[in-house]
Amino acid sequence: MLPTMDARGWQFFRLGRNRLALPAAADDDRRLIAERLGELAESFDLAEPFTRIRQAIQEAQQAVR
Repeated sequence: MLPTMDARGWQFFRLGRNRLALPAAADDDRRLIAERLGELAESFDLAEPFTRIRQAIQEAQQAVR
């Protein structure tokens, strides 16, 4: 998938189910990331740890109430 560009000069692209962003000047880095992680892309979710952290915070807040 080709990257999309925003007005501030960031390019966004998908790697598996992950949406990544790099400065527009880092197009070579985008290709390198896709090349090296392409085969693994479906096996990791970069948002998952943050989801677990949010859930832990919610549980802690409920325990305090």
